[in-house]
Amino acid sequence: MYNAILMGFLRCGVVEEANKLFACMPEKDQISWTTMNTGLMQNGRDKEALDSCPVHSLICTQNRRDIKTEETVFRKMPNKNIVSWTAMLVDYGQNGYSEEAVREMLVCGLQPDGVTLVGVLSACSRAGFVEKGRHYFASVVDKYRIKPVLDHCTCMIDLYSRAGQLEESKNFILQTPCCPDTIGWSTLLSSCRNC
Repeated sequence: MYNAILMGFLRCGVVEEANKLFACMPEKDQISWTTMNTGLMQNGRDKEALDSCPVHSLICTQNRRDIKTEETVFRKMPNKNIVSWTAMLVDYGQNGYSEEAVREMLVCGLQPDGVTLVGVLSACSRAGFVEKGRHYFASVVDKYRIKPVLDHCTCMIDLYSRAGQLEESKNFILQTPCCPDTIGWSTLLSSCRNC
């Protein structure tokens, strides 16, 4: 389903939305990578497509959780951009190493963006790192002046709900201006099925 939506975004020329979706996809297969790279090239983003090719190797190992192999591939990449860093942050976050990756990204002079925050929050949610997720949401918003949008809020609701903190999730929906009622409540209710 993700691949079909991704293809639709790229066919319509909505490359930024495609990039956001691609960064948040829970699993990327060969079709995902081919769709993304072909779509980028069809939209005149040849360099971006070529730059993301080494990331393919990096992400493909993600299913095996082979962090050392990923790190080796990542370190050998000649041009690390925010996309490759976001990919590493997501996987590091799922393995409990997000703080180190964020520090290293900052040392390299790259600032996190809204997509990076979605990736890190999603990783924290899937790994059950509630406090880290809360910390990143607050610090990235405060420190880097990234205005929370619906995707960020949905990640936070998912983070609390997956951890069984339904009251915290409810309070977040009620207190956060970026949470439209239907999306926030749907995310919370969806999580209740798993409780």
